[in-house]
Amino acid sequence: MEPMPRGLKALSWITGALFGVALYMVFFYAPREAVMGDVQRVFYFHVAAGWVGALAFLVTAVAGVLYLARATAAGTSSPRLRSRSASSSP
Repeated sequence: MEPMPRGLKALSWITGALFGVALYMVFFYAPREAVMGDVQRVFYFHVAAGWVGALAFLVTAVAGVLYLARATAAGTSSPRLRSRSASSSP
């Protein structure tokens, strides 16, 4: 198993810290809403998480389509199959 790149490790720590800050702000900093009370505070976190999830799905879908389009243009089903078939030929 390859070690995690330094940039990814730093990004992981930054993400964890910002996640903690967001939770703190949702439950301790945000004022209590008059009608819904504490239940309304949960929306601050869940709406943002929903947007991030939707964006991640969109980015993954676009990257997958581009990956498959590039492989199809090269005349094979995927670049991995192309490299395997080239290396396994006698």
